[in-house]
Amino acid sequence: MTNELIKQCQSGNRDATETLVRQYTPVIYKLAFSMLGNEHDASDAVQETFIKILKSLSGFRGDSSFSTWIYRVTSNTCLDMLRKNGRHRAVSPDDEEVFLQIPDTAPTPEEAAVSGERRSMVRAAVSALPTDYKLVVTLCDLNGLSYAEAADILGCPQGTVKSRLSRARALLLKHLSANRELFDADLRQNKSKEAQR
Repeated sequence: MTNELIKQCQSGNRDATETLVRQYTPVIYKLAFSMLGNEHDASDAVQETFIKILKSLSGFRGDSSFSTWIYRVTSNTCLDMLRKNGRHRAVSPDDEEVFLQIPDTAPTPEEAAVSGERRSMVRAAVSALPTDYKLVVTLCDLNGLSYAEAADILGCPQGTVKSRLSRARALLLKHLSANRELFDADLRQNKSKEAQR
């Protein structure tokens, strides 16, 4: 369906263009919010991304998948906004390689509150990452893309994606360890529920 939709958009069909915008707005917003950290900037990024996409759509040849192309345009738009706002940070080369593992919780009221606080802390920790790390975490961990897809979007080898992701997770772990009791409480609650089953 997307290929047909793209062809219709390229031929100037307004209904197809509106459908395309509706279909991809949530995807673009999710990536933009993950990278930029607030609703206002994410909304601006969605608008800017669609302006770029619609201007360039006639030249889209399908060398990569359309969703990969959308991620690339969105990522570049967000990076431009971060640089413009002075929030772009360089990667530190001496970060340790440690993997972050955060358990899922069941949605009881108490756990929902803890989970919401935890999500806010993780979101803040991701926002504090150097831009290259934030991007791979956003693509792979938050949006579920494979290393190959992220490498295609970023224009770098898969090994670079893996390395950046590992270092980003180490920085997240270091940042979040200050509030470890919040995550330990989740772990204890999950273990207690499993024991009761």
